[in-house]
Amino acid sequence: MAGKLGTALSPNMAFVFARVGAAVLLLFALGRNPYDFYTIMRWIVCGVSAYGAFTEFERKRSAWPWTFVIIAIAFNPIAPVRLSRETWAPIDVLVAGILIGSVVANRKAKEIRR
Repeated sequence: MAGKLGTALSPNMAFVFARVGAAVLLLFALGRNPYDFYTIMRWIVCGVSAYGAFTEFERKRSAWPWTFVIIAIAFNPIAPVRLSRETWAPIDVLVAGILIGSVVANRKAKEIRR
């Protein structure tokens, strides 16, 4: 048992945790937070989405890579898209759902391949 605790996460599991974590941050963004929270959230969501686009392009998937590219562009922290809180709220919920949906879709795709 001690050996299992010391093992590192596989890249796929790390990406699962990253997407879930980014989705949680997006849902926390619905509340009132300091400006720095939103900056950090943008970096995380953009990074997770850029990595997702890269891995999905490598897997030669059709829709997921472009979905991740759009999310990465929307949450780009270097040239941020400036929208009101009222506009960002449904976008944050939608993107959180997409990130969780990508985890579920990836899991189902693995089950089908077995």
